Amino acid sequence: MERINKTDVPFLVKDNYSGAVLNTNVEALQAYKAKKKKLNEKLSRIDKLEIDVLQMKTEIKSQSKDCHEIKSMLVQLLGKIDG
Repeated sequence: MERINKTDVPFLVKDNYSGAVLNTNVEALQAYKAKKKKLNEKLSRIDKLEIDVLQMKTEIKSQSKDCHEIKSMLVQLLGKIDG
């Protein structure tokens, strides 16, 4: 595959076979990949935190239901003691 310079920019070349303009700047590619990896890690962390929050909400609802049941039992016991 023979390449020729497309512009005055040294890292841009044109592929004579496909006509595509290619960027051969390896440092820019590495920076892009690092940025993308960091973003994916951040999104993964956010997803994990969202799952944790949903689990905690479920636990709180369950505990609230348990507290309500305990309160009802105490009211019944107090009613039997007073009655």
